[in-house]
Amino acid sequence: NNLMERPSGPISTTTDLEAVFAAMTDRVIAIDRDGTFLQVVRTGAPQLFANDTDVAGLNVRDIRSEIVADIVINAVRACLDKGGPVTA
Repeated sequence: NNLMERPSGPISTTTDLEAVFAAMTDRVIAIDRDGTFLQVVRTGAPQLFANDTDVAGLNVRDIRSEIVADIVINAVRACLDKGGPVTA
C-alpha cells in the first residue's frame, strides 16, 4: 500500500489519510477563533505536549504565555477572516 504506487486520484480511505499524516513533518492542530484546541492530529512530527489528545478542549491561554496566546489567536482569526492562509 505505497501511496507513490497508487494511481493519482482523491485520498479516499482512512488508511490513505493515516499514511499521509504519518509522512508529514509538521503538526496539524485545529484551533477555533477563541483559541480552543479542537483536535491535534497525529503526524510523523514529535509530540508537542505530553499527550496530544489531552489538549483538546483547552485554550491556548491555558498552556502558553499571554503574549504567545495572543499571537496564535490573532493568527487564527486572521486566517478565518481571510478564508485562507496568512503570513506575518
